[in-house]
Amino acid sequence: MLHLAIFFMFLLSSALALPTRARLWSRGNGCIIGGSSANIANYLWQLSFQYGGWHTCGASIINANRELTDSHLVDGLSVFLISFRAGTSTHGSGGFVKRAISGYMHSSYNDHIVDYDVAVVQVCVICLKSICHNFSTLPRSPGLRR
Repeated sequence: MLHLAIFFMFLLSSALALPTRARLWSRGNGCIIGGSSANIANYLWQLSFQYGGWHTCGASIINANRELTDSHLVDGLSVFLISFRAGTSTHGSGGFVKRAISGYMHSSYNDHIVDYDVAVVQVCVICLKSICHNFSTLPRSPGLRR
């Protein structure tokens, strides 16, 4: 009888236990819901983030030698296999590809809840010079000095 009581106690305690924290994002099918095809000529700051030569996700040019992307994309990857394709709407051909030389993830990035999910990847200065005037920009804050 004691064994049965202990069994039910463990069964009840496991049923009442808190679930483990789940990731708040999923890969999905890779499509943007409600999105439409776009010509890269209208979005010249947009890059194809590639790992080992394969398109993984997107990135944006933020200056002549830095790109902005997500920490969850670069976490644990070798910087020597990261590259960016620019100047084409086709992520497998056209435009030009330049390799990363270093990268920096946000110091507070949390891979369990994907918080502070931002990273900056550096490429050589001459890599994106031909389209460097197409940087991503944020609206200027009234209290921010440059």
